[in-house]
Amino acid sequence: MKKAYVGIVVFTFLCVSLMSGSIETAIVFAQDKGRININTSGPDQLAKVPGISKDLANEICKYREKNGPFKKPEDLLKVPKLTNAILEKMSVKMGPKGELFVPLKGKAGEPDDEEEPSLTPSKC
Repeated sequence: MKKAYVGIVVFTFLCVSLMSGSIETAIVFAQDKGRININTSGPDQLAKVPGISKDLANEICKYREKNGPFKKPEDLLKVPKLTNAILEKMSVKMGPKGELFVPLKGKAGEPDDEEEPSLTPSKC
């Protein structure tokens, strides 16, 4: 029952955000579940990525503002202080339209601690 309630709350929040004209808020909220887009996320979201400190998140945003969006994962190595080891820890993946996504929790390939909500009825 709790999972269904959480799903309803999330859905309601997204609908209200979209109706209020704050689509960015809705997108960021939806992205918080598991991954974010490096080219559209701010420093606060980037700092939640494994391997990225607040200082490095700011450097990524500064570089992106000056030079435009990152086109491939290796482009991130042009950011001052971002090393190969950090790039590997970030586990950057390309989306179907060339977006660069990174997971927010855990290590790459590991499931989050939370379970995905189930749409099957409970056996209460």
